[in-house]
Amino acid sequence: MTASKAGRPAPSEKNPLKMAGEIANAVELDSVALRAWSAEFLGGGMAPPSLKGRNEVSAAHSARFDYDQERGLLDVLVSFEVIAREAAKEGRERVKIRCDLALRYSFKSSPDLSEEHLKHFANLNGVVNAWPYLRETVHATTNRMGLPPLVLPLFRVSNPAGTKRQAAGAS
Repeated sequence: MTASKAGRPAPSEKNPLKMAGEIANAVELDSVALRAWSAEFLGGGMAPPSLKGRNEVSAAHSARFDYDQERGLLDVLVSFEVIAREAAKEGRERVKIRCDLALRYSFKSSPDLSEEHLKHFANLNGVVNAWPYLRETVHATTNRMGLPPLVLPLFRVSNPAGTKRQAAGAS
């Protein structure tokens, strides 16, 4: 076991949740802003959109960050893509919503940070912190499209190593 300063394990030996947690204990979320947003109903020609029957909803995400150590600021941009498709096997896509949310964090203290710490924080905490804003955006957007509002599930961390697609059934 390799040790770094103060006898702590080297960053590569820590798990992603612990690394993200070290930053989470040192920051406050200052702001959340919608940076980009698009929605489209796929199919139906000129007719008003409709989502009949059971639909499945999936959401993919990615996150990137910019750390300004001098000012003690961490900006995280989380990009989401939500797709609602017919529940039938090989169901066709009906609605696609893309949303980029910018989160700004300020540091209350100055922990030793590696690039790996920041990456794990952006991919875990950034996504978890942005998820409620995405849920509201998807719900309101589908309602404004004249569709039954899609309700995204709670976000569950199950693969902290990187980007993943989370699926849930919706009507």
